[in-house]
Amino acid sequence: MLRNSLLIAFGTALPLGLATYWAFAGDSKSGAASCCATELMAAPEAATMEANAEPFVPAEAFPQDARPVDQATAGSIKGVVKFDGAAPERGTYDMSADATCKGLHTAPVPKDELVVKDGMLANVFVTVAKIEGYKFEVPKDPVKLDQKGCVYTPHVFGIMAGQQLKVSNSDGVTHNVNMAPKKNPPLNQGQPAGSPEIEKAFKTAETGIPVKCDIHPWMRAIAHVAKHTCFAVSGENGAFEIKGVPPGKYTVEAIHETLGKQTAEVEVKEKAAAEATFTFKAK
Repeated sequence: MLRNSLLIAFGTALPLGLATYWAFAGDSKSGAASCCATELMAAPEAATMEANAEPFVPAEAFPQDARPVDQATAGSIKGVVKFDGAAPERGTYDMSADATCKGLHTAPVPKDELVVKDGMLANVFVTVAKIEGYKFEVPKDPVKLDQKGCVYTPHVFGIMAGQQLKVSNSDGVTHNVNMAPKKNPPLNQGQPAGSPEIEKAFKTAETGIPVKCDIHPWMRAIAHVAKHTCFAVSGENGAFEIKGVPPGKYTVEAIHETLGKQTAEVEVKEKAAAEATFTFKAK
């Protein structure tokens, strides 16, 4: 009651981010305020949350004469992403600043920024650069991003413009989800343990959107927004497969967060799989 009264009395005098955070930082069982409630003050202003009042937005408009993809004739693009050079030391995250995060693991956690195994490169976003004459329906299933073990999972993900993103917190600590796109509204919102999922959708296509936690600076992820659904992310074996591609000639892009971008030209034929191979060199 006292906290609610203070919020009513002083809510207009507090920054939006702090007032919102104070209101939701309490223990869901005891109602006690979190000891971490002041941590968000060091984070960027959360006033940008206003831009995300509506978590779902429509995808970019397609031309009126665009037609749906005929899945009966659609093909695919598959291949591998290779790494040329000696596999770099992967390194581990330093979680010593938060004893709770460190205690969630029995061994050091490997970093996800540059994952090379047997000459293959993981976490590469592979997408068809442009598909003209077709329109794509926004997938009904959301893309899910979890904060588990004080690490973002997955580290790299793709999503269609207009598709819903749900961010969850599986940890017993407070996180802060901070997304800083250049073409889309930003998101900067605290997410205490046990709180509901944060929902967001991106309005327009954009690659390389950084996602971070201001409370735990080692926590980072990369989001890629596409105008269509023809994309994939390479696994630890370097393999990827893009399904539902209409027949035609395309430029395929492979994007890695530290090694840059490569392109390949492919031709997708009806009900057939085109192949593409990318090789990134060590820097």
